[in-house]
Amino acid sequence: AKWKEQPYTAIAAQNASAVKFYPNPVTHGVLSVENGELKAGDRIEIYSLSGALVGSYEASGAATAVIDVSHLAAGVYVVKVGSRTGKVVKN
Repeated sequence: AKWKEQPYTAIAAQNASAVKFYPNPVTHGVLSVENGELKAGDRIEIYSLSGALVGSYEASGAATAVIDVSHLAAGVYVVKVGSRTGKVVKN
């Protein structure tokens, strides 16, 4: 097999689009969503495992959105940011 070296800048650009959810599990009712590509007006949606939309939030344009999820019951949720999704546990 022949390996092709990938330049560092391409790897950095790829990582910039990664979405991070923290803390996970959420213990104090506040979820941070970090993505280097978040723009003002982007939607962050939270779904129950049954697929019901339980929260929809608008990003302010900062790289990290801070969302109050204290109203959600304890459980597992799917968070969608653009085409990316991740699971978050709320205690």
